[in-house]
Amino acid sequence: MMKRRVLEIIVVISLAIMAVFSLTVSQQRRTHYSFDNHKMSYDGSMKKGKFSGQGSLKLPNHDKYVGHFENGEFNGKGTFISHENWSYSGKFISGLPSGKGTLVTSNNKKYSGKFVKGEFHREN
Repeated sequence: MMKRRVLEIIVVISLAIMAVFSLTVSQQRRTHYSFDNHKMSYDGSMKKGKFSGQGSLKLPNHDKYVGHFENGEFNGKGTFISHENWSYSGKFISGLPSGKGTLVTSNNKKYSGKFVKGEFHREN
């Protein structure tokens, strides 16, 4: 009788742990999408049908972003490389450079520091 009671308790605890785990684990999955006759592609994590987590996006004009996405936007650390030969590496918020980052222009000038809503702010 005691063994059965212990076994029941172990089963109940195991089920509770599995239920909590299944509810808290992100529903992200890795995927590959091509759009516009393969002119645009995304490789990375998706959540609820939106780019979310780590991924890379190649655009039809040959711009490329590699980094973190949230709700389909660049959010978190990432690198944007323009087809016009400039790049930004750093933090993004809602698709814009915001926070600490480095912009390298097409003529190789570097601007490192704080960006706010896509604009560079010189530190005095």
